[in-house]
Amino acid sequence: AVNAAKRLFGVDGVGVMLADPDGRLRWAVASDQRVQLAGDHQEVLAQGPCQVAFTQGRPVHLRDAGAERAWGEIALLYVDVGLPASLSIPVELPSGPVGTLDLFARAPQDWHDPDLAAVRAYAGLVAGLLSLAARAEVRGALASQLQTALEHRVAPVAAVAWLRLV
Repeated sequence: AVNAAKRLFGVDGVGVMLADPDGRLRWAVASDQRVQLAGDHQEVLAQGPCQVAFTQGRPVHLRDAGAERAWGEIALLYVDVGLPASLSIPVELPSGPVGTLDLFARAPQDWHDPDLAAVRAYAGLVAGLLSLAARAEVRGALASQLQTALEHRVAPVAAVAWLRLV
């Protein structure tokens, strides 16, 4: 998904950060090492565009981190890894934001409204894939519990609850 987004949006790097059980953003996937480094810095410092996009539920962009000193150390780190422009969009499920979709460019980048709309739509696709993956994992766990129950003739609690829903 990140390599497809990289080609689709014509950027130099893409990553997806997801919230851990404590609500802290962690890298899930990055298109390359530079994107990974940019995200690692945000993880360690717990600040930056990805963090703001996630906590405030809105797009956050840097046109040129070298000129946007308000971002402090994160801006310097973005410049240092060679990705001074970024766009972070919340990845949201009906229950709220679960992470961010993050685009990076090697040169200053103006992020226009059509760019934002397209990346938001793509973030919606990422959210849909995450939701499907979570459901598949739950179904896989239920199938395993049902198989164990059949083998041992015991009705697992989760399987019984699931059967009531069907």
